[in-house]
Parts: sequence; structure tokens; C-alpha cells
Amino acid sequence: MNVARVAASALPAGNDRDVLRDAMMARSETLLKITLEGDANWIGTVRTNELNGYAIVTRCDLPDQEVFSLGPYVGNVMISYGADGFDHYRPSAARQLYQVYIPMAGRYRSRRDFNRPMPSYDFAKQPANLCIRFAGGAMTGVYAQSNLVSVPLGPSNN
Repeated sequence: MNVARVAASALPAGNDRDVLRDAMMARSETLLKITLEGDANWIGTVRTNELNGYAIVTRCDLPDQEVFSLGPYVGNVMISYGADGFDHYRPSAARQLYQVYIPMAGRYRSRRDFNRPMPSYDFAKQPANLCIRFAGGAMTGVYAQSNLVSVPLGPSNN
């Protein structure tokens, strides 16, 4: 696992993410790029079941407090059925490096009640343990989730 601060320009381009990427770049936002190593089975699950893949990032101590995230990616390819480049992407090894990007500062959102007012966060000032899980769904009702990974954020990696 690796955690790095990156400029919004480091976010891979493609699909509808370009508008969001451009807006984040215009605001000079800083993101956390979290790299996790895992097996390539997640890619196969997304492909086989035609899943829209995404990352779920929450505070481990308060799992209702979700953080906006982009990913998972392998390099510049988003691991989601129909994403730019995914149809041609084939893992080169049994183990892959998956990346998830989250804003360094923002506002939590409630997983139970989208309209519930939530506090803001700034990981540069507030250490936290984030729990990350990859998930995917499809109109056919298929839903899949990966294992949960805890990522400690503190002074050493912020």
C-alpha cells in the first residue's frame, strides 16, 4: 500500500471524468492517490458480470461517513465495464496495483441518508483511518464487493 499527495492533473483522463478533472485542476485541488496491491480477480469479476466498478471509501471508525472517490484504476484504465480502455485491457500479471483518488479536503456524505448534513474534513490536519472496498453493480442486479482494506492517514503520509 502506498499513499501519496498528487495534483488533480494526475487523475487519469477519459469518459465523463474530464469535466470533473478539469474543475479540480482549475481549483488547484490536491488529491490523495492510494495504491493497493491485489489480485487480478477483481478485473475478471467486473468483466464477466459487466459491472460498473467503483470504490467505497469510509472512515473506519464511523462507516456512515463516506468520502468522495474516483477509481479503482490500474494505470490509466478505470476498472469499470464500458470505461475508456477497459474493453481492451487485460491484466499482465496475477497481482495488480489498483489506484483510488480522493480529495485531500472536502465534506463527508452519509451512506444511509444522502441528504443528511455532514461535517467537512481535511486530511492534512485530521488524521483518519479510511476503509476502502471495491464494489460493482449492473442493471441485471449483480452486485459484488472486494475485501475491505484499512488505510491509516497521518502525518507520515499526508
